Amino acid sequence: MGCGVSTAVQPAKKKPSCGECLDTDNFSLHQRRLVLRTWRHLAEDIPGHGSMVFLKVFEMEPAVKEIFPCRGVPDERLPFDPNFKGHASRFMQAVGAVMDNIEDPEKTLNEILISMGRQHRYYKGFKMTYFEAFVGGMVYTWERVLGERFSGDTRNAWIVVFNFIKCNMVKGYRMEMSRKVV
Repeated sequence: MGCGVSTAVQPAKKKPSCGECLDTDNFSLHQRRLVLRTWRHLAEDIPGHGSMVFLKVFEMEPAVKEIFPCRGVPDERLPFDPNFKGHASRFMQAVGAVMDNIEDPEKTLNEILISMGRQHRYYKGFKMTYFEAFVGGMVYTWERVLGERFSGDTRNAWIVVFNFIKCNMVKGYRMEMSRKVV
């Protein structure tokens, strides 16, 4: 990889379908330990780190901010806005719930994350593509907070977790979009 052109063709890794958001057989004990070890650092400031995620999301996808009650608040004031801080904290608490259940995430978390995805269907202006912006916001925040600890195997393990969260939320969003309105 790197900056040069690679001549070797790597087989494409199959992305999990939304029916199989996390292949727990391939999410190793080592990966679980890596995310748990680094989560401790992220959990030290739930509101601050959640705010960092959301500020990055608003930068990447400015239309996302319009969905929130804080839409009229200048960006520099957002970290002090109670609605913004509350939502940012709840977001990080959801990531914390994934960490609390990392030993068997599919058993406990699928329904919770799918339900959260369903709720997003009713946020006026929300688009399913915004879920990807949150993955980007998490990657950005984890890089800033964890520094060199967020590299290699640790980064790869977190990407699996981010995709698990996104995949289940997309699944819920799609389920709700496909419901017939009576």
